[in-house]
Amino acid sequence: MYIQNIKIDDFRNNSCTILNVTGTFNTFYGENASGKTSLLEAINYLSTGKSLNGASNESLIRKNAAAFNIVAEINLGEKNQAFVGIRRSMDGSLEIKLDGERMRSINAIAELLPTIFIGPDCHKLLTDGPKERRRFLDWGLYYTFPQFYPQWRQYQKLLSQRNAALKDNVSRETLSSWSVGLAQAGEQLHLMRLAYLNRFLPILRNTLNRLLPDIKIEEKYQKGWDTENSLLESLTRNTTKELQVGHTLYGPHRSDLALTVDNLSITEFLSQGQQKLISYAMKLAQGEDVKITKKSAPIYLIDDMPSELDKNNQFLIAQALIALNSQVFITGIHKEDVEKLVDKIKDSKMFHVKHGEITMEEGAAVCETCV
Repeated sequence: MYIQNIKIDDFRNNSCTILNVTGTFNTFYGENASGKTSLLEAINYLSTGKSLNGASNESLIRKNAAAFNIVAEINLGEKNQAFVGIRRSMDGSLEIKLDGERMRSINAIAELLPTIFIGPDCHKLLTDGPKERRRFLDWGLYYTFPQFYPQWRQYQKLLSQRNAALKDNVSRETLSSWSVGLAQAGEQLHLMRLAYLNRFLPILRNTLNRLLPDIKIEEKYQKGWDTENSLLESLTRNTTKELQVGHTLYGPHRSDLALTVDNLSITEFLSQGQQKLISYAMKLAQGEDVKITKKSAPIYLIDDMPSELDKNNQFLIAQALIALNSQVFITGIHKEDVEKLVDKIKDSKMFHVKHGEITMEEGAAVCETCV
C-alpha cells in the first residue's frame, strides 16, 4: 500500500500542490518554515483527521481560504486503487470521501492508510507521561486487532459514566453496578494489550539490538491496578478513595509501558539522543508488526531526520525502512543531507520546498497550478 499522488489545497501555507510520489523514499529539503512539515501534516491529517501538534482545525486552513482539501490516490496492490479525500471548512464542517462516497468517520480512511509520524521531539514518547505510551500501544492494537476499537470505545463510555457517578457521590450500591461493567470491559482491554505486547516486544528487542547494541533495555507493562487483584476487586476495595477524588483511579486507562536500564528510568540513564533512537526503534518495530499482521507496512512521515541523528544511525534507520518496504516521506534542511539518505535507494525522489511550493529535483515540476 502506498500513495501514488496527492493533491493539497489551502492547507497551512500551501495554496495548491499536486505531487506524484514514489512508493519508496520521498525526501524534501528546504529552509525552516518553508512548508516541509506542513506536507507531512497534510498526509497525517488525511489518515487521522488530526493535526500533529493539537492545532485547531481552523488554524490549518490557509489565510483567507474557506476550507482545505486533501485528496490522494492510493495503490492497494494487485492493481487495486482507492481514492480518498478530506475537506475541512471554516464553519467547522467535515467531509470525508472514499471512492466518491461520503463516509461517517475517518476510520474508513485510517484503516486503508496507516501512517507513523516521527518528529524532532519523538523522545517525548519516553519522557512524557504514560498517556503517550498508551496512545502508542493502542495505535498498534487498532491496526492489528479488529475487535480492539469497539472494546476501547465501550470501555471509554463506561469509564465516563462511572466518573460521572463518582462526581455525583452516588450510593455505593449504585456505584457497584457501574464497577462491574467497567471491570469486565477493562479486563478484556487488558488481555488485548497483553496479546499485542507478547507479539510486539520481541520485535522491539531485535530493533533495539540493531540500533543500541551496547545498552540492555528492559520493558515492564503496568496494567493499571494491583497485580494481585482483579480489576473489580481493586475498584471495590478503593471505593472510598475514588469517591473522595471524584474519578476512577484503577483500570487500563492508567496502564503504562515502562522502559528502564539497570532498574533506572530511561530519562535518568540515557542521553536525549539515545532516547530518540529508542523512540525510532519503537516506531520501526510497530511498523514491522503491522506489516507482519496486515501484509502491508504503514507509511512513515519523518520530520528533519538528518539534523536529529548522526550519519551512522541515519543509515541504520534507512536500512530498516527499506527492509520494511515502506513508503517514506523524510524532510531535511540541506540538500546534501537528504541526498546521502537516498543515494543508493532505487526509485527514490527528492523535492525542494520553498515558500510552500514544491518542485522535484532534476527540473521536473510537480506543483501544478490549480484552476
